[in-house]
Amino acid sequence: MASATMHVSGGQLNPAVTLGLLLGGKMSLRDTLLYWASQLAGGVLAGFVCLALFGDGAVDSGTPQLRSGGVTQLQGVSIEMILTFLLVFVVYATAVDSRGPHVVAGLLIGLTVTLDILCGGPYTGAAMNPARAFGPALAGNFWRDHWVYWAGPLLGGAVAGLLYRNVFLPT
Repeated sequence: MASATMHVSGGQLNPAVTLGLLLGGKMSLRDTLLYWASQLAGGVLAGFVCLALFGDGAVDSGTPQLRSGGVTQLQGVSIEMILTFLLVFVVYATAVDSRGPHVVAGLLIGLTVTLDILCGGPYTGAAMNPARAFGPALAGNFWRDHWVYWAGPLLGGAVAGLLYRNVFLPT
């Protein structure tokens, strides 16, 4: 979907990516707020479509949650932060930076999401995206540890955006 929407929105489907781009100087505050509203609306729509098609069980199991008895909230925030940092860093390196391999940016971003899910999925569900967590949480009224899926991704996106802007982007 990042590739499919690249020409429309820069492929941004994630508020954490948008925050990283804002803090990296690549988006205005006005556009950021509009993107966030659209991203959250998309997550909510997706959550309710899943509810209508598959019922409560699918929405509940599709809502990210910490591994029961094995991951604390602090660990969950840390894992989500690291996963999202990697994602936003790859977005910068492949799609934003003029020196990046733009032709394959969507593929590399998708592979990063896949790697993040394989590594973090068993622990947190590897949301990396507040809108992805918010939609099914709202549709299923399932809020356990929900703040983890805002704090971790937003922190990871912010750190990646600031780091890439201040260290890696040419001045």
